[in-house]
Amino acid sequence: MLVLATTIGAGPFRPAYPELADMMKTNKIYRAHRLVIDLLTANPDDPDLHAMYAAVLVKGGQYGDAVHAFDGAKGSEWYEERGLPFHATALAKIGRVEEAARLRREFELAGRKQSVAALNIGLEVVDDYIAGGRGDLAVERARLLITEFPNSPRTFGGLAAALVADGQLLEASWCIERAKTLGNTEIFPIEMARIEWLIAMGEYSAAWELHRDYYRKRRFDTRIWRQRLELLRRTGDPIECRAVADQARFQWSLDPQFYLEASRCESDLGDDAAAKERVRALLPAYAEHPDVRARAERLGISDEL
Repeated sequence: MLVLATTIGAGPFRPAYPELADMMKTNKIYRAHRLVIDLLTANPDDPDLHAMYAAVLVKGGQYGDAVHAFDGAKGSEWYEERGLPFHATALAKIGRVEEAARLRREFELAGRKQSVAALNIGLEVVDDYIAGGRGDLAVERARLLITEFPNSPRTFGGLAAALVADGQLLEASWCIERAKTLGNTEIFPIEMARIEWLIAMGEYSAAWELHRDYYRKRRFDTRIWRQRLELLRRTGDPIECRAVADQARFQWSLDPQFYLEASRCESDLGDDAAAKERVRALLPAYAEHPDVRARAERLGISDEL
């Protein structure tokens, strides 16, 4: 599907539906969803609209539906210029991490060869592997990035996040310290890695301190709210954990890691039926995700996969 999108002398890309693009950029997801449905009703054969509809689903956390929606985006200029990273995210979230990595690589090769772009895309691949439940592959990719960008604090932050996801906490702590020596580490990806490491180490008070700075600022980032669920659960407040998981803002989203953490909250409350239902909601689209499969097996519903 991918074509070379960047050509010599080409001007800046202008989306065919600027109002919709602006809504997506400013996280007006519900309004964007209503608008794109109206536009698709009037223009059902427009591949740009199919691509933008799929991207809206990604931003709303409907990753399984988004993967199917991207099937209608063939020939879309918007997909080539803006949509491909959304597609990669959706694939990673449902557990198809190798396909996601290939798309990221194609996007990198399509005329975006600046070093900062290569680093950003590489770190996105690491995030994809983590989101897809493959901490081992995340570590492997992050180590390669270290060889390419050995003086960037962000590369060590990415490796730290991967190591935490893979359970290698001692080396992760070294990577966090190494990032500090290389420059400003008070940026979101590195702080996220630090919070995850603190949670994994049982340093919940310190994790709360860092988390508190971000969960209101990043209210559209489900990763922050997943962290909040885990912190509430691990500090002995599963009732509040459930209350957060049941907020209306999360009812449309179907983020696997968020739902899995909500399921653990239900287990801590002794409600096995609710714990199973949280996972059952994931099974139709996320059966390939290793973390979903592991949780289903733990709950005794693996026969439903």
